[in-house]
Amino acid sequence: MPLPSAARRAHESAAPPGHPAEAGHGPRECEDLVVAVVRGRRVLNYNEPEAAVLQLTDRVIVVKSTA
Repeated sequence: MPLPSAARRAHESAAPPGHPAEAGHGPRECEDLVVAVVRGRRVLNYNEPEAAVLQLTDRVIVVKSTA
């Protein structure tokens, strides 16, 4: 089943797979503000139970500060 267009755009613009130090931690423990986790072909909200622990192959959608 193909990704919806919004999810596909999110997947294409997602950060590269997590740094090994982020694996095993929650999205709220990351340096940048994580708003979603891309796991395989699924886009998970940062507060969904499945996204509670980041996996090494996850991609994260973040809001970065420019300051």
